Formats: sequence, C-alpha cells, structure tokens
Amino acid sequence: MKIILLSPPIFPPKEPYLAVPTLTAFLSNHGFKDVIQRDINLETYDILLSSKYLLHCHQANSEELRKLRCNIVPGEDSLKKYKLLKTAVRFAPYIIKRIDRAREYLKAGNKHKRGNVFNLKRLLSFEILSAGFAVINARYFPAYISFSSFKNSYSLDSSQGILKAVADIKENLFIELFQKYICPGIIKENPQLLGISINDKEQVVPGLTLAMLLHEAGLYVVIGGHIFTKYLPVIREYFQLCDSFVIGGGENALAALLIKIKGSQDFLGVPNLVWYDKINKKMIINKRDDHNTCNASLTPSYEGLPAKSYFSFFDNSIRFPLVVGKGCYWNKCAFCDISSDTDYAARDVSLIISDINKIIDCDKVNRFFFVICSLEPEFVRNLSNAILAHGLKIEWEGYARFEKEFNPDLCGLMKRSGCRRLFMGFESGSQRLLDLMNKGVAVSCMEDVISNLYQAGIAVNLFTLSGFPGESDNDVLATIEFLTRNRKRLDLRNFYFDNGQFRLNRNCKGPGLQHISKDEFGNTGIDAFDSGLWLSDKICGLLCRLVEREYYHFKGSRILWQTPRSANILKNGIVIAGKLFLHRTGFKIVRYLRSAIAK
Repeated sequence: MKIILLSPPIFPPKEPYLAVPTLTAFLSNHGFKDVIQRDINLETYDILLSSKYLLHCHQANSEELRKLRCNIVPGEDSLKKYKLLKTAVRFAPYIIKRIDRAREYLKAGNKHKRGNVFNLKRLLSFEILSAGFAVINARYFPAYISFSSFKNSYSLDSSQGILKAVADIKENLFIELFQKYICPGIIKENPQLLGISINDKEQVVPGLTLAMLLHEAGLYVVIGGHIFTKYLPVIREYFQLCDSFVIGGGENALAALLIKIKGSQDFLGVPNLVWYDKINKKMIINKRDDHNTCNASLTPSYEGLPAKSYFSFFDNSIRFPLVVGKGCYWNKCAFCDISSDTDYAARDVSLIISDINKIIDCDKVNRFFFVICSLEPEFVRNLSNAILAHGLKIEWEGYARFEKEFNPDLCGLMKRSGCRRLFMGFESGSQRLLDLMNKGVAVSCMEDVISNLYQAGIAVNLFTLSGFPGESDNDVLATIEFLTRNRKRLDLRNFYFDNGQFRLNRNCKGPGLQHISKDEFGNTGIDAFDSGLWLSDKICGLLCRLVEREYYHFKGSRILWQTPRSANILKNGIVIAGKLFLHRTGFKIVRYLRSAIAK
C-alpha cells in the first residue's frame, strides 16, 4: 500500500519540518513499508528561484507591461503594478542570468571555504534570490511571496477568504506551479493515501491548493497539522478540496485510516478524524485520542529528504529538528496558547542520545534543534552531561525561558556539550508588562541570564511582543532601554519585533488577561483573535533607529521604516516586512555590509 506524505510551502527552506519525518517513522515501524515523504516546500523554492521559471515570469511581465502602457487604468493599485512591472522587466535579465548559481551557493552542501569572501558572496547571492522574488511578485501582484511568507488580498482569518484565495488563479501562483511541476509526478505514483501536513498559517493557501489539485485527480487526500488542530475550524466547504482532516495527533489516526481505506471504509472508528459522510451529507467529527507519551515516539526518519539541498543562509551546514519533550513546564503566560492542550513531559535522556546517534549514522548530520516549548534548566543539565559522557560532537539550539538556574556553571556546561544558541521569550523590558503577561520573571534576572550565556559563548536570540493589552509608550521605551544596555551581549541575527500584532487566540490562557479593563488599552476591546492595538509611530521609529544605529552598518540607500509591522534582523542585513533587495538593481534595496565582513 503506497503512502505519500507531503510538507507544503510556505516555510523557510532551511531544514525539514518535523511532522512528516515523525509520521514516516511511525508508519514504517507499524508495517507500512511503502511510505514516501517529499518536502514540496523545498522543491517549490528550487522551482521558483530558477532561471527557467523566472524567464517564464519575465515573458508574462513583459506582455502585461506592454498592455498597461497602451491602456493604463487610473488608480493607486494600477499605478503600483505598473511601476513593479517596469522595474522587474528592466532588471529581470540580470537576475535570470545569475539566479541558478546564487541558489546553489546558498545550499547546505556547497563546498566553498568559509571566511569574509564566503560571507560576502552568500550575502550577494541572497540579494539576487530576493530580487528573483520581486520578478515573481510583479507578475502576481498584489500577491507577495518570500522565503518566509505568502500574502494575497484575502483574509486568512476567514474560511471564505481562504477558499477564495485558493481558487483565485490570478493571485494564487501555486495553481500553475503545482499543475506543471509537482502534481504530475505524484499522480503517476498513484498512492492509496496522500497526507498533507499544514503547520503554519503561511502554508494554508499553498497546502489547500495542493490538496485540491490532487483530490480532483481522484487521490484520497487527508490533511493534518497544527493549524487545523488549534486555529482554523474545519468547515463543510473544505471537503471540496480534500477527503478528510486529522485533528490532533496524526500517528494512530493515519494508521487506523489506512486500514479502513484498505478494507471497509467505515471511518467512524478512526480517532481524531473529521470526514464527510457523502451518503447522509454531513460532516462527522470522530472522538479525540491524543494520549501518545513522549517516550513512545520514534526517532524521526529523514530518509529520502535531500539534506544537502536545503538552504543555509548563515553558513554551509544543515540542522535537523529533534523532539526532546512536549509542552511547557511553566505554561502560565497569558498570551500563550502553544501548550493549551498538552501536558509537559521531557523525553528520557537515554532515548534522546539514541536518537542523536541514529540520525548521525543515517543522515550524517551533527547539528540539531531540540524541539520543546521550553528547555527546563535541570533537564538541560542532565542532557548536556549525557552528551559529554557519550562523546558526541554535536551542535545544538533550542527554546528556553529566562530562569535564574541558567547560572555561569550551567551555561558553561551547555557550551561544552555543543549549545550554540538559545531562542528566548524576552517579550518586554517593562516589569509592569511582564507581570501583566504572567511571565514569572524579573527584568534583572533576564539581564543576568543574558550575561551568563554571553560569557559562556552562547548566542542569545530574543522574541519580543508589542501591542499587548495594557502596553504604553513607556513600556516600549523600557524595552528600548533594555536592548541598549545589553546590545553588546545580544546576537540579533534573528531579532523579532512584532509591532502591534498581539493576537489573543482562542486557546490563550485567559485568566492572565481578565483583570485588564477596556479603558486601559484605548477601548479597542479584545475579541477572539486581535486586540487591534497599535503603538505610536514615534515609539516604533525609536526602536527601529536603535537597531539600525547600534547593530548594523548600512551603505547606499536609506531605510524607509514607515512603521513596519515586523522587522527581521538577519546576520548580514535586514528584512523589512519580508523584503530584502539589492539596491543597485533598482528595487529600493538596502545595501549593507556587516562590520564582521568588513574586518
């Protein structure tokens, strides 16, 4: 019985997403030997950022520009599209000529020596690929695609908006791309079940588009993943695009579903399944069963995935995600919904060591991202000691909370075991706001932990949150002051500042927000999804200028901040609202050289 599991775009193509390798290992261990996994996300980027595809877009852009010149329609959108097309058509030949080489230079398997020249070439290659996105975006305007996002004119907070986005051939570039490059090979394989794992909001439209095309070809398509489990409700109209959904854990559900497909096709006994009864014409939601223990999980199987083909934006190595536990041991933050239905449990250290050895032997990878909501200090100590005791030469990263237990002794032990970076939920430099969030940490503790990690040689990446109900300009100024005080100790290669985009999702803890009155945050109210609070332009500008002034050296064009919703600071540059383009090509691109490269 042939099974194909797919990970759809859009997701940063720097590593495999863990869900599909986990399901592959489980099914293979339970007697389903013909399991094929494909990273359609990676395949999509290889197609999009190729001279062949960009030439196709360039030809379409040239024809569209010719039509607009003859009959341009008055209006802001029409004028913007004309300008985008004009710029894209002008510089596309330059990009097309260099895009294939730039793409391969950023792959994890390249053989180039590291150093300043290596970093500079990677920087220029990244800019060329980003300019390639601009050629694509000009064709599908107002849709927008990058290494981390796909946007269009429809709201993904609405099921009807999602359905319209999937069906819109003018804005949904994935319809043509999948029909031409992806679907024919899958259909030829003729699997008995095709699973698509959608775990990020950016994957919703591409994932449902892929499901629709394969469903129309007569394949049985089941959709699973984090998004439909926690955020998007399954509605009857979605069954025009697929056959069923798995809500919650997918391992036992898929195994039971495969048996039913092969036999009676009576799906009532399949746990976690949502399906459409065509006879009675109604949607049926089966009983939930999510009682798999953390230690019962198998080592993920990355067999068949091209490790050396993943993009590596900062160096020429690849890391693989590895589950070391589930849930969060704190699990009290008012804004958080990650662990709303998951009890905390750490995987047995001996099993983790076994997982690491298997992956090193099978995939020749020695960099790992330890997947758990938050690494508990005592667990980290035990795991670090085990790594050293077994003589494992690895590098690892993970998420962690600020805890006083991350003292110099523990940080030194972590460094010796291979820890190179921690991603930490900083949220705010205001103690008042941290208390409202129920973070359970003092600002002084955060500064001490950052100092300890810095002294040990472990990079610290911060996640900030703005727009939280009750936040004032003074609270944001406190965050700016914190970053200024600690700027020399922070590695801002991945610094996230989400301007005013606090979202109160339906699974948030709730009690931590109940004491906040409407009047305290401007009578905007809190609904099921958005607080709608925006910080002043003055305060946002202060933070943006701080990052620009203190951490990076820019040459060439100036930055137009325009109060972006998010600014993502990378190792060698800055991405504003997902856009980074080479200034010399005319795409209003920030040209820069980081001081480390200049040295």
